[in-house]
Amino acid sequence: MRSIIIRFALFALPIILLLGGLEYLQRELPHDYKQKRELLEAGLGDWECLVLGSSHSYLAVNPEYLDLKSFNLAYTAQTFTFDYFLLEKYLEQMPSLKYIIYPISYPSYGSEAYLFDGIYNKTYYFKHFFGSNAFTKWYEPENYSLVSLLTVKRSVDRSMRYFKGQDTLVEFNKDGWYFWDDSMTTAQLINNGIQSGTYHNQFYDESLHSHNVALLDSIISVCKKFDVIPVLVSTPMHKSYQKEMKKSRYDFMVNTTDSLARVNDIPYLNLTESPDYERADFMDANHLGKEGARKFTSYLNGVIMNIEN
Repeated sequence: MRSIIIRFALFALPIILLLGGLEYLQRELPHDYKQKRELLEAGLGDWECLVLGSSHSYLAVNPEYLDLKSFNLAYTAQTFTFDYFLLEKYLEQMPSLKYIIYPISYPSYGSEAYLFDGIYNKTYYFKHFFGSNAFTKWYEPENYSLVSLLTVKRSVDRSMRYFKGQDTLVEFNKDGWYFWDDSMTTAQLINNGIQSGTYHNQFYDESLHSHNVALLDSIISVCKKFDVIPVLVSTPMHKSYQKEMKKSRYDFMVNTTDSLARVNDIPYLNLTESPDYERADFMDANHLGKEGARKFTSYLNGVIMNIEN
């Protein structure tokens, strides 16, 4: 029996050492969430404008075109829950902050990322990189290990790409903004609008309306507590995506957001159906590209500067 235990230990030890080394490496290597946290915290005392929300603001708001010192803290599938967590964690440490740019898009009130399966569930990323314990299950390996979260294959692949100089492992720039240079053809946009609109409709859950309205109300309240003005925005969508939006859900988005804005005396800028954005302005049917972000952010900057003056 003792011989079996010794043999098993000798067999397991290299595997344990390799996994331990891989885990240490993933914690040391750059990561989108790690980099966002470090960039945010490096300027906590200086930020005057903060961009939150999902991929719609992640791609649409380029801080380069904002006159105030700004940082884009948005990310893919970052829903109200995570934004509220970030504000609760950091607002008190941001004495210069004046504005939050906050996106409300067609799927916003009917989605919740911690309920998603797979890569769109951001719960454990916020656990590892921002210290959130919400909705994490203590017995799941992802709660403690980045290798478990990323998988061994992805951990090895990203390590190899980084050390070969093929990938920085961070997709955004120093301002936290992510852009995509290429735009789709009209045919591609139409097809993408059908695909993305159908996908958003599939995961949309109307039973989450009250949950998300309450969260947005809390976001507005905590901003007002610290004399920060939330600027609510709905980013432009291509016509092909607009055609897939269910009227009742779109009307709920517009009416609910407008009502909250009026009650709290804050701006709500709905550009979902704006005719000023053309094919070349879109990365895909529901995200702006580089030129679209310049136009949209410049417009936002004008609105904020009017408030400032």
